[in-house]
Parts: sequence; structure tokens; C-alpha cells
Amino acid sequence: MAYRQTPETRRRLAERRMMILKATRELIAEVGFRGVRSRLVAEKAGISEGTIYRYFPTMTALYAEVFRTAALRELAASVEAADRPGPHGE
Repeated sequence: MAYRQTPETRRRLAERRMMILKATRELIAEVGFRGVRSRLVAEKAGISEGTIYRYFPTMTALYAEVFRTAALRELAASVEAADRPGPHGE
């Protein structure tokens, strides 16, 4: 029989994934992209280093997700700003 995740389990997994992404973003801001190491991400997120790889198969995949989520956030902010009436004749 296959294991079924409960809503609580899914919530905790999503929360941990977000913690890893947040820790990575903060480290990039603090030490630069080249200074980020899985050990540092794990320490900042309060998890074991191996846990990172349960969520992201490689550090490259983690970096890609950090940049993807940042780009989506920026895009959403741009769309929201463009939809607001402004001083440009609207």
C-alpha cells in the first residue's frame, strides 16, 4: 500500500522547503552566490545538510528555484504596479 501524506505532513514539507529557500536567499545576500554552501544553508535553516537534498537533488537545483521564485515575485510586483492608476494619464 502506498503512503499517503496527510494535509499536516504536506504543510510541514512545504514549510521546510520554504525555510531552505529563505536561508539560501539570505545567504546569497550576505556572502554572495559563490559563498553559499550546503552546510551554511543547513545551519541557517536549522536542518541537517542531508535534508536539503530531500527537497532539491543538487545545489544547482536549489539555486535555480531561488532565482525562479525571486523572478516570479518581481513579475507579480511589476504586474500589480502596472495595473494601478498612476500619473501617466490614467
